[in-house]
Amino acid sequence: MGRRQVARTRRLTPEAHDQLVASLSEMDSIELHVPQMELMSPREQMELVSKADILLGIHGNGLTNELWLKPGGAVIESAHAVGSARSLSFLADQSRAPFSTRQS
Repeated sequence: MGRRQVARTRRLTPEAHDQLVASLSEMDSIELHVPQMELMSPREQMELVSKADILLGIHGNGLTNELWLKPGGAVIESAHAVGSARSLSFLADQSRAPFSTRQS
């Protein structure tokens, strides 16, 4: 999940972002990272995503990092319209990663 302070488009409201992070942080079974991907080098992004079990984000180019997910990893995308997610679901198909889109 990219942080809302730097992203200019396709972002959650500050309240929705904070609520999502708080809810996920309460789960004992996960280790949550909320990086500012847009401030990281491509190599740093690849290294971080390659260690993730789940990649969660807003529809956009940043989710192409799903290519670096380890086997068994999954992608959860939030998109304004389900049709906008087709290109990213194609990448998930190619890597055999489970892919889910939530229309907002």
